[in-house]
Amino acid sequence: SVGIDAFDESGSAIIYCQASSQPKGWDTTWNPSFCMVYWGISASNIFEKNGVEYIAYKGTGYVSSFLDTTENVVIENSVNINGTNYTVTTIGESAFSSRENLKTVKLTSNITTIKNHAFSGTDIKYIVIPNSVQTIGEYAFLYSPLKISSSSTSKASTSICSDLSLLFSKISASSS
Repeated sequence: SVGIDAFDESGSAIIYCQASSQPKGWDTTWNPSFCMVYWGISASNIFEKNGVEYIAYKGTGYVSSFLDTTENVVIENSVNINGTNYTVTTIGESAFSSRENLKTVKLTSNITTIKNHAFSGTDIKYIVIPNSVQTIGEYAFLYSPLKISSSSTSKASTSICSDLSLLFSKISASSS
C-alpha cells in the first residue's frame, strides 16, 4: 500500500509505476504534489540520450524528463527502446519544468503534443514549434521569458494561438 501524502512536496518528480493503473489499497491522497505519473512503465521502457529521458508510452515515444544542465536541447525524431523504434510525438507533462539552465529547444516535425507545464519555469528564450503540433497544454511555458511571434496562416495554429493567448512561430517541416 502507499499511504497518505507519500509523495508530498516531491516538487517536479516524475514517477514511473510498473502497475498499469493505481492499485487498490493506495490512499487517494498519495500524490498531493501532483507529480507526473506514468503507469505501466518499467526500467526497460526508459531510454536516455544527451540528458533527455524518453519513454515508450501508449505506443509512442514521449519525452518524460530532462536530466542534464545543458542549455541547448535537440529532441530526437525517434528512439529505439528494447529493439523497437518509437516515433517521438509528445513532450510530457513537466518534462523540462524548472530547468532554469535551459535556453533553446529544437523540436522535430513529429511532435504533435506539448503537455501541461512542459517548459514552465525554464529560462527558454527560443523554440520553434512545428506545424505538426496540434495541442499545447495548460501553462506549457509559464514563467518562461520566451518571446514568441506568429508567422503561420494555418487554421490550426491560429486557433492554438487564440486559445493560449500567445503568438508563436510555426515553421513547416519542409522549411526546416
